[in-house]
Amino acid sequence: MLLICLPFPGFAQSLDPLHTIESKVFQGMIDYTSHKPHWAREFDEVGYSEGVFICRKYIHTPNLYQNDTISYRRSFKTYLYSTEGKRLSSQPYDDIGAFTEGLAPVVIKKPLHDGNFVGIHGKGRTGFINTKGEVVIPLIYTWISNFHEGVAFVGDSLERYGFFIDRHNRVVFKEKFSPFITTQFHNGICLVVDRNHQPNYLTHQGELLMPRVFDFIEDVAYSRPLRVVAKSGKYGLLGANAQLQLPLTYDLIDTTRKNQWRGWYQTRWNQGYGYLDAETGVEIMKPVFEDLRPASFSSLWAKKNRNGDCFKHVNR
Repeated sequence: MLLICLPFPGFAQSLDPLHTIESKVFQGMIDYTSHKPHWAREFDEVGYSEGVFICRKYIHTPNLYQNDTISYRRSFKTYLYSTEGKRLSSQPYDDIGAFTEGLAPVVIKKPLHDGNFVGIHGKGRTGFINTKGEVVIPLIYTWISNFHEGVAFVGDSLERYGFFIDRHNRVVFKEKFSPFITTQFHNGICLVVDRNHQPNYLTHQGELLMPRVFDFIEDVAYSRPLRVVAKSGKYGLLGANAQLQLPLTYDLIDTTRKNQWRGWYQTRWNQGYGYLDAETGVEIMKPVFEDLRPASFSSLWAKKNRNGDCFKHVNR
């Protein structure tokens, strides 16, 4: 029985008054609301994205109900400004999203019968502007997503399915997909849901990868450069441009949380077990052990002798 111990990693934290916002209002931007430039003090919210400022001013709209009561709904008018305080947008928008790849979604909302508004994923008019404030893609869509790897997923009010467009507002693929679950391109592929409500992965060439190319593709966060794939019982790692970085050689790369250790995936090959760093593709432990079990974050029980002792819980 072997007990493998590794030092616990240290952590460093940088404290900065400007931080990335994850709220629905300022998602993907840097919040400057409490550190406004002098020229932006008239605005209630100020965000920064790709070299420009997105400035919002609250609008309180009264609604009169049949029982003669009045309520106020807060919306806002949003403008695009340069770092010098020059207004770049030719008109106010009801909202401007974060910039990605030089383009940001904008919306002009349509009022409902009760005076309320439907937002960027409702019956508004949405499109894209560039960092100069110019409308690059007209406001003709019902809902849109940000650009990633040159394409964006959009939809209109004519049907329930969406499609991908490029920066010139040209439809990229003939196939249309459900807006539910469909995500954005990452390392050359994108999770989509077809008209039969089946999840799949789409390449920039318009090819659906399952089941012709792979039987299994791991769904990973955008920060992950690699993802586990499998075909005919063999596992490997898919990298950039939907190309295999690690060939399909393992009998298993276990993506379940149960057998993960320090964020590494347990592997199996020829009845042996090891560990793999799925973020870098580096083999941490070769699959030569009869059994492996995490004892703690910094220690691991490894059994290499078939006649070895049973696993026991011991102090480090």
